[in-house]
Amino acid sequence: MLVHCAEAKELSAGKLAQAMGRDKGKITRFIDRLEAGGFVRRVSDPRDHRLLIIKPTVRGQRAVPTLKRTFARVREEFLSGIQSDDLNRLGSVLSALHENAGRLYKGKALGHLPSLKRSAREI
Repeated sequence: MLVHCAEAKELSAGKLAQAMGRDKGKITRFIDRLEAGGFVRRVSDPRDHRLLIIKPTVRGQRAVPTLKRTFARVREEFLSGIQSDDLNRLGSVLSALHENAGRLYKGKALGHLPSLKRSAREI
């Protein structure tokens, strides 16, 4: 999250939540912790004073290169030995699962499959 804030020129909590695919409430609580630690600060949006922009402090800016190196090293070790074709397939499968889960969560998928509803009651 700190890296997103440092790389974006102007980022509100809502835009940050959207960019990260997270709940705005959770993002706000995490921003609270980053702010308490001196890594970010909230400033008024000059175009709309009702909005707050999340800006990294000097301490936050200094932490970003270390975070990036750490993330890169962890990603490299985590994905070690996995071929890029396999990673691409995994990405496709995870995207499809995410879309399916979204439809299930909204109740759309089960509405088209009444036999699944019946069998769930029978179990």
